[in-house]
Amino acid sequence: MKRTGLRGLLPLACVTGWTALLAVWTYGGTAFTSFSAAAAAPGPLPRATPELRLVGSDGQPRTLAASSGRWRLVNFFYLSCTGVCQANTARIEGVREELGDLVGPRLEIVSVSVDSDPPERLAELRRLYGDPPGWTFASLADPDAARTYERFGVLVVRRPDGLVNHGTDLYLLDPDSRLVRIFGAGDARSIAARIRDALR
Repeated sequence: MKRTGLRGLLPLACVTGWTALLAVWTYGGTAFTSFSAAAAAPGPLPRATPELRLVGSDGQPRTLAASSGRWRLVNFFYLSCTGVCQANTARIEGVREELGDLVGPRLEIVSVSVDSDPPERLAELRRLYGDPPGWTFASLADPDAARTYERFGVLVVRRPDGLVNHGTDLYLLDPDSRLVRIFGAGDARSIAARIRDALR
């Protein structure tokens, strides 16, 4: 009787052990990909973000630190990215259109190149989208970019073939540069509705 009971406990102990291990690996069941794990690693939301030192499409240095009362919607991309970046930029354009007059006075959109794209090429992309007010295109100017991305919560991996793997999440920062929401999946309309709700 005792041996049968012990045999019954072994599978239960294995399941419990694997469940605990899975919880650790997935940050409590919230991260099932490398990208979502990177987003969860710096800690729960809301959380402080590192200062992003940037060079804008106008060639001028700037920082993504506390702003004068504006929220920021941040994404990461690069100009020679095939497919996913264009689709994500189109999604952001949809968000911008949905939010209308909120973009500029209340919300700034900041698209950050992970491939040190030069200002003149970023300016070309900005012109392609009609020089939209309230939408900044910039490159990270940071000697320790890998650590900055890690502290921000975005996975950026440069492959041997020159391509850069990176997430397509959109990061909503409040006026104190705290990361308050991360938008992974979702169309422009649903993301815009959640941003509008956050800005109330």
